[in-house]
Amino acid sequence: MCNTVIPPSNTSGGRADILMQIAQQANLVRKTFQDAPKSTVSNATTAAAAALASMNKKRQADGNSQVAAPSKKQAMLNSRYFHSSIAHLTNRNASTNRCEATQLVAQRTELANVEPSKPLSSFSDGNLNTSEQQVHVTKNDIVCGGSKIIDEFIGNKRFRVWIDLHSKPFSKAPRMEDKLKIARSIVHTIQACVPPGRFLTCTSSGAWVDIGYDKSVQVTMQILTNEVKSRFRTVPVKPTSPPSIAVSKPKTFASMAA
Repeated sequence: MCNTVIPPSNTSGGRADILMQIAQQANLVRKTFQDAPKSTVSNATTAAAAALASMNKKRQADGNSQVAAPSKKQAMLNSRYFHSSIAHLTNRNASTNRCEATQLVAQRTELANVEPSKPLSSFSDGNLNTSEQQVHVTKNDIVCGGSKIIDEFIGNKRFRVWIDLHSKPFSKAPRMEDKLKIARSIVHTIQACVPPGRFLTCTSSGAWVDIGYDKSVQVTMQILTNEVKSRFRTVPVKPTSPPSIAVSKPKTFASMAA
């Protein structure tokens, strides 16, 4: 760059002179950049860049062919051995599904071998303590027995209400099958409660157990029979002699004369 000094004008402080100096300096800077030698690329550099570009294209083409080949083979397998790609995927996961099924069977076997935990007792619903076990008696259970304490259980009170409601139809049932249906309906009603009601009895060892469906029906039949006998018992009437009829004596002439 050539350093050219612009002499100051005689009329200093003039605005036109300042603008002229700025324009001259801008022209000098522009000319300096235009006359600067431009950078050139050698032929060796150009050849090396072309070789690298060719190698990259070849590598990309080889990779695409390797990816396309397995995809084509997979499509042939799907169309030959399977009806659809979904069926092929399902068959491919068959071994995984078998492993999961084996693990599930093993878990179920372990759960089956675990002893069930005993239910916790609650005093609010009636806690029947025994020497070894504690049975949780709910408000829907029927405790078999004849003591006053047992009669105060909520389940026994409800059972007494059902007995009262069915005692009259039970007494009017003409056949034993009809009476048995009434007893079974009461047992079904108890078992359909939430939680299900049970008929409990105390064993010789002091444990409270469920007597089962058949015995529950028998107990209900017996209670209904006793209720009918006690409620509809006829009071014997003492035989009474027929009222005496006074027979009037026939009037005679003598009595009329008197």
